[in-house]
Amino acid sequence: MISFIGSDMHGCPPKRMPKMWEGIDWLYEHTDSDYADCVVRKNAEDILGIKKYVP
Repeated sequence: MISFIGSDMHGCPPKRMPKMWEGIDWLYEHTDSDYADCVVRKNAEDILGIKKYVP
């Protein structure tokens, strides 16, 4: 089980670009969407204390 996904690839183009969308797509295809939402966004927002804006 994982808590969130991320990349440490900052400013490394063109050699080693992160393939974040491939991982995110895989997660949504192979797990429950609520779990994927938490791993992709919510858990990291909670750890960082980011409040989601709700209009």
